[in-house]
Amino acid sequence: MTADMILFNGDKTALQSGYFGNEMKKALPKLAPEKARAGRSLSALTWSMLGRIEGGPLHHHMVCFSDDYGREFDQLFRQKAVPHDPTVYLCAQDRSLSDDQPTHSNNAHGSERLFCLINAPANGDQKTYDEEEIKGCEERMRRRLEACGLELNNPQWVETTSPQDFAALYPATGGALYGPVSHGWRASFQRPGVKTACPGLYLAGGSVHPGPGVPMAALSGLMAAKALIRDHEGRDLTSP
Repeated sequence: MTADMILFNGDKTALQSGYFGNEMKKALPKLAPEKARAGRSLSALTWSMLGRIEGGPLHHHMVCFSDDYGREFDQLFRQKAVPHDPTVYLCAQDRSLSDDQPTHSNNAHGSERLFCLINAPANGDQKTYDEEEIKGCEERMRRRLEACGLELNNPQWVETTSPQDFAALYPATGGALYGPVSHGWRASFQRPGVKTACPGLYLAGGSVHPGPGVPMAALSGLMAAKALIRDHEGRDLTSP
């Protein structure tokens, strides 16, 4: 299949690393592998499950912060390790944004859908997270919840995703979930724009301007669509 116009919403590093062929490597400035690895944002370890949280109150979105935020990020970025005391994001998916009670429970034991996330280094293409290590990370996650007065009981159907899983899903990223790091006020402006050196190839997503996160990724898609339409003004874009 051939196309005159392509909107690419994968990670930009996949283009620069040649995953789409040598010709596509010319779309963006050359990026050395070691520099690409050094400039990665964070990955994560996540747990999706049915379970019961005791303690509270508990809302739809909650963040249980590490006691030493500086040490956590030193371990993540300098030591390239999962923090000993990680910050935990918890989403109680059956609870509304304003109510601390679940809208429904999944069984007679009161289990509800829960999603937990801790930050991890984006080294999923260099490190294997085996069952023992993931279990240790889960214990750290539980300890942080308990330190905030929340106890996770009776987890069922637990689905774990590690940096190596994210690396497999998003080639050339090592599992980085947010494109390049966003350190400093200039970071957003150092990301590539929606147009590339390859005619007809446009970029969108969290690895390009203006940056990661659903709102900004959506903005990049809007900017790319506008650029595509503007560059092909007068052409029928509704048919092959």
